[in-house]
Amino acid sequence: MESINLEKKLSAIEAIFTQFDDVCDGHAKEIRNTSCSYSVEQIKTHLAAMQDKERLLKVGIIGRVKAGKSSLINALLFNGREVLPKAATPMTAALTTIGHSEQFTARVEFFSQDDLNTLQEKAQRYQAELKKAVEEQKAEMQRRQQQRLLPGQPAPAIDEIRLRSMAQRQLDDREPTLKSAADLHERIKKSSMDINSLGKNQVLKAGSEEELNKELYDYVGSEGKFMPFTRSLHIGLPLSSLDDMLVVDTPG
Repeated sequence: MESINLEKKLSAIEAIFTQFDDVCDGHAKEIRNTSCSYSVEQIKTHLAAMQDKERLLKVGIIGRVKAGKSSLINALLFNGREVLPKAATPMTAALTTIGHSEQFTARVEFFSQDDLNTLQEKAQRYQAELKKAVEEQKAEMQRRQQQRLLPGQPAPAIDEIRLRSMAQRQLDDREPTLKSAADLHERIKKSSMDINSLGKNQVLKAGSEEELNKELYDYVGSEGKFMPFTRSLHIGLPLSSLDDMLVVDTPG
């Protein structure tokens, strides 16, 4: 009833502003612009969403690489049991959601061809950025050497392997998204899997947490044949702790 009254009052206010828009002074228009940020339709949509009984509480777990996000979820929701599969690598981990279902199940979503094209573009950008970083690092090393050398003293040889390692470490810290794309793209190139044979997704079903975890290895395990192509993972478990809740475990 209160929501209906609110909608009526907002509709009346909107009608007044619309009817007398040409005579409203600057102060009235300022009130409308600053205090009436949402239309009646937007308010109605928002109120309907709040009253939706199917609405889930979404809990996102966000943290740095190897911060223990999956371990935290396992401890809080599953009494320490290793329900969530371990990520293949911190850089190739797929976005994972966990919610309630009537049985142990998982839906695996694969990268589309457009996704793979984007990964390739980012991998190429990564290689270009790495080449640039190596050149800049080398120039800086040579500059410092020249400052320390005595007149006529030859410059020592630069350790190219160490130089590249330093430049790559700095680039990876600065551009983790490009690093992730380059890592995935390299794994995809080495894979013999045909992307066209995968489809958009794959649904898995199991009789227990352990069975589901084993089935998921092919999709998220470090040596899983489908791992490089896995975009996201949606796990459903018949656990009361997941009632009305959706947990999102993000990559690092």
